[in-house]
Amino acid sequence: SAIQASKPGVHVATASNEDIISGAVNLSDYNTVIWILGTESTADHTFTATEQTKVTNFINAGGNLFLSGSEIGWDLDQQNNGRSFYESTLLANYVGDDAGTYTATANAGGIFAGMSSFVFSNGSAFSQLDGQLYDVAYPDVIAPQAGAVSALTYSGGTGGTAAIQVQGTG
Repeated sequence: SAIQASKPGVHVATASNEDIISGAVNLSDYNTVIWILGTESTADHTFTATEQTKVTNFINAGGNLFLSGSEIGWDLDQQNNGRSFYESTLLANYVGDDAGTYTATANAGGIFAGMSSFVFSNGSAFSQLDGQLYDVAYPDVIAPQAGAVSALTYSGGTGGTAAIQVQGTG
């Protein structure tokens, strides 16, 4: 509905991260990139060094990034597979490995303001169509670095920040 309600000329394209790594898709061709990692983590790399460079260049050139994934902080910051990228480009800091909850609430003034609390998947009923389960088993607790603010807060469990936002330049 957001795409349909947007101004004329807004288009959506999808690509794999392999297409971005190979150069078949150039991030600079887009104003906004939505990068969905799901539960990718250390074993399957949230961001390779090449991806980190391409995303950093995209953001530094004024591109807008919406990033989602439950193990990004664990992989990049805690396991040091891209700590500088995580802290300096994404302006995030890893706090803990598991929030112990599947519920988050929107922070006032953030990009999710106006949404009620919501529950993300525990894997029990993600898709009845293909029988696949998607359990967000270890959602990272994170904190904003200077220049970022908390956008979502976990409800229950350990609490803490579930999402941050940074005002873009683009």
